[in-house]
Amino acid sequence: MKAISIRVEHVKASQYSGQRAHDLRNGHIPDYVSRDRIDENSLLVCPPPAEHVRELNARAAARANRRAPNQSAAIAASGVLTFGVEAQAIVGALDKKEQDERIRRSVEMVASRFGTEVIGLVVHRDESAIHAHFMLRAICDDGQAFSRKCTRQALSEMQDIAAEAFKDLEITRGKRKIDRIRDGEDKGKWVHKTVAELHRDLPADLAKKQQQLEQVDKKLAASERKLAEVMRKLKAGEGEVEKLQKLKERYEKEIARFQKAA
Repeated sequence: MKAISIRVEHVKASQYSGQRAHDLRNGHIPDYVSRDRIDENSLLVCPPPAEHVRELNARAAARANRRAPNQSAAIAASGVLTFGVEAQAIVGALDKKEQDERIRRSVEMVASRFGTEVIGLVVHRDESAIHAHFMLRAICDDGQAFSRKCTRQALSEMQDIAAEAFKDLEITRGKRKIDRIRDGEDKGKWVHKTVAELHRDLPADLAKKQQQLEQVDKKLAASERKLAEVMRKLKAGEGEVEKLQKLKERYEKEIARFQKAA
């Protein structure tokens, strides 16, 4: 499936500051980041310091005649926009400007749907796959906390909205959780991860997928060699024709299966 996925979690000031530092590549840089590719990242909306975010939330609350959130409340929604393996190839083929425009449009549409604003948006290209980190204001235009609007139905709708900017590329939302459960998929595939877990697991997951694809390629090549030898023997009249015909059918099926998996 050519899938796109969006996840958000509600963060307090200290969590926000840590994620902001990561997004901007300030301070410690994780081992999975390719330092020579950091310049390829796009800073589309620079996330402000936590103190300024508090002010933005207070102003939004005041405009709606609501009280400002207390100091212990979440100050932002921290999110990540990721792409499935097939979708990564499609997005990766676009030029940098179009990637940025589509990602910006996707995140802004989500923000608009919930009546909040994008206060931070960074596209990372210095890891194993292109993805985007974003921050949304915690207090919406109507004075309500964004977290209160994130019902199960709303979060599902969020996936559809995020995919809108990519639908002409045949990239769609990921498979719905209820469909994954109904189809008997392994729990590890459909349990929703937090933004932090997604970010932590993304390099390892992609590395595992790459390893699996490499194994498929090896098996495909082996079957193609075996089929070529069977065809040579049939043409040369070597061996039992019936046995060779069965081997031919077997290797052709294997090749078709491996090509589909690749």
